[in-house]
Amino acid sequence: MNSLTVVLFLMSELGLAIYMFQSKFKRFPTRALQLISGTIFLLAASKITDIFGWTNFQFDQVLFYRELQEEEIKNQMAPNTALGFLLGSMAIFFQIEENNRIRRDVGTYISFALFFVGLLPLIGYLYKVSALFTVSYYIPLAFPTAISFLFLAMGLLLVNKPIGIIAQFNTDLYGGTWARKMMPYVIIGPVLIGGLRMLSHHYHWVSVELGISLLMTTMLFFFFGVMLFTMVILNRYDREKRHSQQELRDLNNNLEKLVEKRTQQLLRADKMFRILVEKSGNGLDLISPNMELIYMSPGSQKIHGYSKEEVNRIGIPNLIPEDKLDVLRIQFEQAMANPGVPIPGGGLMKHKSGKWIHVESTLTNYLHEPEINALVYSFQDVTEREENILRIKKSERIYHS
Repeated sequence: MNSLTVVLFLMSELGLAIYMFQSKFKRFPTRALQLISGTIFLLAASKITDIFGWTNFQFDQVLFYRELQEEEIKNQMAPNTALGFLLGSMAIFFQIEENNRIRRDVGTYISFALFFVGLLPLIGYLYKVSALFTVSYYIPLAFPTAISFLFLAMGLLLVNKPIGIIAQFNTDLYGGTWARKMMPYVIIGPVLIGGLRMLSHHYHWVSVELGISLLMTTMLFFFFGVMLFTMVILNRYDREKRHSQQELRDLNNNLEKLVEKRTQQLLRADKMFRILVEKSGNGLDLISPNMELIYMSPGSQKIHGYSKEEVNRIGIPNLIPEDKLDVLRIQFEQAMANPGVPIPGGGLMKHKSGKWIHVESTLTNYLHEPEINALVYSFQDVTEREENILRIKKSERIYHS
């Protein structure tokens, strides 16, 4: 591994470390990452221009220059190594801004490209195919360099918050879970099959034609197995999904039936209440704390003859004799002080015809009940009873006199 390659790997790892802990600082990490990614990019780009013969910087020969000149084969940076650092620096640069979704997506795709720059030479070393790790007559990319590029790419992909393709892998949904389970088989399976083919050719176990035929057959069986496994998993998921949907439909149907049943019960209860209130000879009113009539039952109008609008226009206190207003005030005060407790009362009430009628009443404070939020005034006409009592008393006085 070239000395400049080691330096650039160290700078890349330093950039990753700064990126991981940049939330603990302000502007320093961004500036540092820009400086690191820019330096790596310029050094890698200079090596590529040297390879094409456009320049002659030879930065990969600066460190340990004397030792490198004494070697028979100069240890220079390989072209694919320079390409890897070019991609790595771009990936670091584009992932600096955490809140810029487009830049982070571009950085993610560049990191994937860097992953394959390290994966191809690794496969080449495993299969002993120099074309995968050597470019023309230049020095080949070293095996440790290929491993380092793989780790660098995985670090760039995992150090960031999950977005794009990485977010799909990291999700707890079925697709992400299945992809994580299948990833080792998808990578290791073809590599092992290819390795067996190379061994059979190297040791002349089978002819070239038979080896290719067996390779294709094995690959077909491998991917057919992956397809079957995927089919089984997807079918199981689909069955579970349909079962859940059926349970949800059954639950909705049961809920609709229950709601319909409760609605009918409420309608019947409401109808019964209206019949009791409307057909009853007693009056039932809902009154606000400032003595404004909110609701008046038909029975109330039968007793005193006024409509709701007329009562509010006249005012409830004007329906009571002036000398009995204190009785009404005390009943209201007691009701306000004792929520939910019926407070008895009674006395004279002015009829619409102008005469006075006797009533018995109870006043209950339901202001604490959100469904009512009023004082309930229930009363009945007892004029005939009071008149009968007066006649009896008059008769008794005449009799005793």
